[in-house]
Amino acid sequence: MFLIRRVQFLDLEAVAALCGASAAGEHSVSLLSTDQMRHWYGPVRLLSLFPNRYQHIFDVYVAQVEGKVVGMIQVSPVNVTRTTWRIDRLIVNEEFSSQQIGLLLMGWVFEYYRNARTWILEINIHDKASLAVYREKGFQSLAEQSYWYLAPETLQGLSGSSHNPLQLRPVSNADAHLLCELDTVAMPPIVRNIYNRHLDDFRRNYLQRLTDTVGLVLSRQERVSRYVYEPQRKAAIGAFDLYLQRDPGLQPHRVHLWVHPAYTWLYAPLLQTIAQIALYYPHTGLEVASADYQPEREAYFTALGAGVTERTLLMARSVWHKVRESRNPLEGLSLPDMLPKWQPLQNPLPNRIQQELEPPSEF
Repeated sequence: MFLIRRVQFLDLEAVAALCGASAAGEHSVSLLSTDQMRHWYGPVRLLSLFPNRYQHIFDVYVAQVEGKVVGMIQVSPVNVTRTTWRIDRLIVNEEFSSQQIGLLLMGWVFEYYRNARTWILEINIHDKASLAVYREKGFQSLAEQSYWYLAPETLQGLSGSSHNPLQLRPVSNADAHLLCELDTVAMPPIVRNIYNRHLDDFRRNYLQRLTDTVGLVLSRQERVSRYVYEPQRKAAIGAFDLYLQRDPGLQPHRVHLWVHPAYTWLYAPLLQTIAQIALYYPHTGLEVASADYQPEREAYFTALGAGVTERTLLMARSVWHKVRESRNPLEGLSLPDMLPKWQPLQNPLPNRIQQELEPPSEF
């Protein structure tokens, strides 16, 4: 018997075994490890009961064959409007890889989240088998992503470099329009349309701040967000969102960088600031991503001596074709033109405005 359902507490051990056997890298700061899933299962499920930023942090579904969990898929929204969703994990037991469990899991999720306009995912460029599965489901290549790792020694050297210090400002809701503009200009139009971010994606109300704090506590992280303001252009020209690990372990610190294409010289002072902040936390190194449409960032990390831990392919799947296929076939047809002999039985009565516009009759 084959069944796809939402994950339960008793499935976490099987999910942990699937994640442990998978060689796919996980680079999202919002993903919980399998140990965190088991320890914080109750609070995480509580967050899913009301609207908040972490409501979908644990949208996990499993495939079950004869009572055994043989596959799992985890998804999450990319933006506040939930028009774009991301496949965070898709893992299938190798013994059942020939039964197309992955295709069935994706098809089930696409149907369950039918309001999603676009789906995105990342896959290792060397994973040819998974690439074929995703292309069969309509995913197309969007950009190539590289994950660079800066060793603790490199960070220590950056912290002592002699760059002019930046005038950094803390991020607040009043700066949402600045960060939204910076995020827009830092991406090419095709990628920008896929992510479909708006001002609300850069704002946080009191409830979201509370849930953000809970999420950081669950993942044992600290968050530091700053941006660089250019007074002449009245715009943000650079920013970073830094997630710092509070416990020493295998996971490095992670940062999301925004740099205006016209201000690429900001990479050096921004990395210096980030390195100085990371000195007060466990020395686990720093991970930062760069896409193939950011050649200046790639060149800077290469000159810095950073190493690439993984290269992935960002893929996207639009569902607008299904909207077109599901339309009413009679929509847009002009029946009076096609059936000219079909006319109303009597002319419509004139309204008051037409009566007032008629010229008075002459006696």
